[in-house]
Amino acid sequence: MKKFLAFISFALLSCAAALAQPRAVGGYAGFLNQGVYYQHFTKENQFVNITVSNDLTNFTSNGETFGLMIGADYNFIITSFPKSKGSFNLTGGPGLYIGHGAATVPRDRDGLASFVSIGGNFGFDFTFDCHVQLFARLAPKVGICIGVTKDEEGNKIYTPGLEYGRILYGFIPEFGVAYSF
Repeated sequence: MKKFLAFISFALLSCAAALAQPRAVGGYAGFLNQGVYYQHFTKENQFVNITVSNDLTNFTSNGETFGLMIGADYNFIITSFPKSKGSFNLTGGPGLYIGHGAATVPRDRDGLASFVSIGGNFGFDFTFDCHVQLFARLAPKVGICIGVTKDEEGNKIYTPGLEYGRILYGFIPEFGVAYSF
């Protein structure tokens, strides 16, 4: 019974410590994607971004489908400038992304392929005293993907390849707004 109470106490204290860290929830939009994100500080100058976004890069093929991308970035605050009406931060860090969307290898008739990518995230944010956060970032990604094609007899062929198109799209800025709490 003592072990059980110790475990429950530890779990409650861990949850309280996790909830005490600064967080933010918001949305963003780029040239060919938009999504939602959750930001959680792990240390005073380090935080994790978890993003879920749609991927519109295949609208050039048939315009009827979109992809989905889920990612996690571990960011560092490179420098911070406290201002009289808020704070300004320059941030950057690595990330891992998975999804299903347009890719630069042969793919199925919908123009889609599954991918796993690594990338970088570099940007800045300004958090006002009223807890509203505005941000902009660049997020180029590179990875591998597996496209699906069919041969003359209708059999599926899985084609691996290097996914490099998101490098170019990553240099188009994404802009967002969030509530910091």
